[in-house]
Amino acid sequence: ASGDYTFDNDQDFECPTTTESYTNGYYTYQKVNRAEIDETGQYDETTVTVHCYLPHVTKTAVASYDETHTWTIEKSVNPLYQSGYPGDVLPWTWKVDVSETFEESNFAVSGTISVYNPHPTLQLVVDVADQLNDDPVTTAAVDCDDETEGNQTSLTVAALGTGTCDYTAAPTGRTATLNTATATRNSVSFVGTANVTFVKNVIH
Repeated sequence: ASGDYTFDNDQDFECPTTTESYTNGYYTYQKVNRAEIDETGQYDETTVTVHCYLPHVTKTAVASYDETHTWTIEKSVNPLYQSGYPGDVLPWTWKVDVSETFEESNFAVSGTISVYNPHPTLQLVVDVADQLNDDPVTTAAVDCDDETEGNQTSLTVAALGTGTCDYTAAPTGRTATLNTATATRNSVSFVGTANVTFVKNVIH
């Protein structure tokens, strides 16, 4: 037998999904690809270099709530009435009771989610979500495109660029201490966190 023939050989290589594998958002490895003739044992090899890039997620969190105070004042006198002659000193005892209650309301957490794309040539498309660590968990409303009506959770980031999304959350209390943003691509999630410290707005 004689002649030449070309065989096409397609292979897929995966990037690791654990963030610990990456250094400064970058990971690379090599794979050796070998073609061998069964009948003669002749072969040739070539090396494939795989470059992997890890998106980086950061965020801010501003938390606040209202503390509204209500005051009650009650005044009484003893005795209610008495009489006397000119020049007499008629003593009354006045009592003033002041009480206060307060109510917390309008709990709110908001901020910005930033996603950095370290790839030098390809754009990055991720779906962005955000939540607090309270119980039950509060899911924030995320909007990555303020020019489009409604909340858009899909974010496109240019190569070597940073994309941002705004978020707002309305928890039922102020027990949350951590806020987590998640950017997902190909079922792989990248997270960024921010501590939550509620600042009260005192009314009355």
